[in-house]
Amino acid sequence: MKKIIVITYGYPIVGNPSKYQFVKELVTNWRKQGLYVKVINPLTFSDWIKNRKCKSEDEVFPLYFRFAFLKIFPFLRILQNRIQDICFRKAVEKNIHDYTNTVLYSHFMCAGIVAAKIAKKHGVRSFCAFGESTLWFMKDRNPEKTNRDIRALNGIITVSSQNTRIVRENRWNDCVLEAPNALDIDSFKLLDRNECRKELGFPIDKVIGVFVGHFIERKGPMRVKEAAHGIKDLKMIYIGEGEQKPEDDNILFIGRVDHYVLNKYLCAADFFVLPTEAEGCCNAIVEALGCGIPVISSNGEFNDCILNERNSIRVDYDDIEGIRNAIMILVNDEHKRKEMETYIRSCREQYSLDNRARKIAEFIGASN
Repeated sequence: MKKIIVITYGYPIVGNPSKYQFVKELVTNWRKQGLYVKVINPLTFSDWIKNRKCKSEDEVFPLYFRFAFLKIFPFLRILQNRIQDICFRKAVEKNIHDYTNTVLYSHFMCAGIVAAKIAKKHGVRSFCAFGESTLWFMKDRNPEKTNRDIRALNGIITVSSQNTRIVRENRWNDCVLEAPNALDIDSFKLLDRNECRKELGFPIDKVIGVFVGHFIERKGPMRVKEAAHGIKDLKMIYIGEGEQKPEDDNILFIGRVDHYVLNKYLCAADFFVLPTEAEGCCNAIVEALGCGIPVISSNGEFNDCILNERNSIRVDYDDIEGIRNAIMILVNDEHKRKEMETYIRSCREQYSLDNRARKIAEFIGASN
């Protein structure tokens, strides 16, 4: 049986239990399918101190150094990234003791670059999940060298048609699996809306919208606040944290919640709104669909794989009036809301992580 070694810059840890939760869910699903999976997530000193007692053969958090102080000097930033990659790679290699029947799977491209080097050195196959909304990982790296490293991967898993196009345009790989993000539908259950509202202390007789994401310009919490302001009978939930924190008298709840209770907040809402400027494939949108609620989000190409006219209203991400009109439709037209809900719930299986995990395992040659 193949062993999957997952190499990642993020995984749920002490101090940040929701970080890269989607990676843990994929790993958990593979293990349920009977596959052997080992996770290696090197940590910088501040995180390593908190997690140094987390000892497991299957989930390892070794220490590595970033030498981030070198970024103070712009002319040393390429050198800093090169040193960081070397330290990260050594931390990973120290924790792989046997490469027999091993395949390397990485999240995301920064880890993929490292995985490709290790795979080439030890004669194994390597794959990378590419879900970025921009090519930020190219910044402060030698473009020619980085492209060469990426092309050494045996395959790339993309989460949207936009990502697939980026891979093709950069000629990184011809072996591509397009697999939009998914969720564990056994964890994200369809819960009774009124029961969730009673438990959370939310009003039964109001229409409730929910925003989930970082409170940053790209995600658009302030655009949602402006668009939702003053709409009669509308209440809002904002889940996340960041420097752009909305304030309005229609807000029922604002702040961060543990991932395991997010399901309850989503099921308490009537619709989800996220006018995001750019994504790979947004997990928050997939989770909202998994909870059976209509979505208002951007008309960007990155949403094409998961949103259509029957499960969403799509808008220009920076069009406040357009966002407001979409919200008004779902607030005032209960029949349309219910119609969209019925369709979304009928398609729920397509958001299943179980299906996605099997596809990826087959693609990387690790399935039973």
